[in-house]
Amino acid sequence: MGARKPVCSKRADKRRKRKIAVLGLSNFGFYLSRRLTELGCDVLVVDMDERRVRLLQDHVCQAVIGDVTDPQVLRSLHMDEFDMVALSIGDEMGASLLSLLHLRDMGVKQIIAKAVSEEHARIAVGLGATEVVFPERDMAMRTATVMAGSNVLDYLPLGDEYSIIELAPDNEFIGKSLREIDLRRVYHVEVIAIKQVLEGKALVPDANFIIRDSDLLVVVGKNEDIERLQKR
Repeated sequence: MGARKPVCSKRADKRRKRKIAVLGLSNFGFYLSRRLTELGCDVLVVDMDERRVRLLQDHVCQAVIGDVTDPQVLRSLHMDEFDMVALSIGDEMGASLLSLLHLRDMGVKQIIAKAVSEEHARIAVGLGATEVVFPERDMAMRTATVMAGSNVLDYLPLGDEYSIIELAPDNEFIGKSLREIDLRRVYHVEVIAIKQVLEGKALVPDANFIIRDSDLLVVVGKNEDIERLQKR
């Protein structure tokens, strides 16, 4: 049996789901659409590639074959009625910016644009993008951080200056309390959570929490301080 098509909510329902349009089914747009649907959003996808549109038609509320640089196509889909629009047109900077210009002219308030370069990002912001993402760059940075740090298991950038990392404790941390290792004083970073792998749960620890070898530390701080912690 095929996948069941998501049920789209009505705008009149005060408890309605968020309506999100994904324009352009690059790999980023394709997987973004799937995940948004899994998270309970009403998702519309639009792309010229019939094959990719059909791959998603049973997984989103509406899948349309169309040119997202054509203002008539965008108007026919009532882009101004969506809570947010994600613009993901592969590596075509010109097409992305043209679509962004049309969306702005239609009064779309929240636009997330995939960028392929810093120049693309600056122009996109100037044309009205509320947020710009670099999927390939961000994933490369995350993967490099994990690969370079033998005890780093995950990495999440918070803007340009701060990050969150998930790391296994050094041997000298095991059996000690957070107060004893005092990462805030020594490295100017903060342990914001502990993942207890054996118990399959997470918690917000106090200063007296004793670190075990099966625990993972979730740490936030400035990038340079986190790098010092990794290289210790």
